[in-house]
This record gives sequence, structure tokens and C-alpha cells, in this order.
Amino acid sequence: MKIIFDYNRTIFNPDRQELYSGVFELLDNLSNKHELFLISKKEFGRKEFLDSSGISGFFKKIVFIEDKSSETFKEIVGDKNDVIVIGDRVRGEISIGNNLNYITVWIKQGKFSSEEPTSEEQKPKHVINDISELKEILKQYE
Repeated sequence: MKIIFDYNRTIFNPDRQELYSGVFELLDNLSNKHELFLISKKEFGRKEFLDSSGISGFFKKIVFIEDKSSETFKEIVGDKNDVIVIGDRVRGEISIGNNLNYITVWIKQGKFSSEEPTSEEQKPKHVINDISELKEILKQYE
């Protein structure tokens, strides 16, 4: 399975300038079974943090972009359909993942946790409140 993670407010807490609790261990575990990818807006210091935190090695590919798009997601994973997208924005990565028929997981935490879907394309397949809940969801697809 290919798993695309959003960076900010999905695995990284910008308010505390640190990874969310349990992220390192989760990525370490998942990287042994799945191909992991990270997509992030291009902002100062993000690449350096990924390197210094020790998580960059868990990802097959890390992409820094100005704006997320379907084309970028397809470039990351190719023409695969066994893809899961994990993010905090229903109007961002969740909507893009749904448009590509990927499995979507909305981590409902932080700044955008009250940003409810306003259309079918924004409705995630799964909703979780903490990254630790992801393990149970992934078991359904292994």
C-alpha cells in the first residue's frame, strides 16, 4: 500500500514546533510494510526539521510544493489505486484524494478540525482524532 501523509497539522504540530506524539514510532512501523510519501507546502525550515527529526528516511519521497493538486499526488504514487491519503484538510488533501478514488483519512485536529465537508468530494472515508488511531484503519486494508 502507498500512503501519502500531509505534513502540517497531520504529523507536525506547528503550535508546538514538534511532531505529534506517536508519529515517529508510527512511521517507523509503517515504513517496514508500506511505501510512505510526504507532501508539504514549501515553507522555510520544513526540510531541515524533517532531517533533524530523523523521520525523512521513512519516506520513499518527500515533495515540497506551492499548492497541492491531483497532478502532484499522481506524480508521487504513479497510476496506483492502492493509495491512502492522510491529512487535516477536507478542502485540501482529502478532496484531492477522493477525486483520485484513493482511501482518505481525515485527522480532525488542530486549526481545521471544525472545517466540516461541504460536498461529497470532501467527505473522508475515515475520520480520526489522533494519529494513533490510524493503525486500526490500516488493518482493514492489509
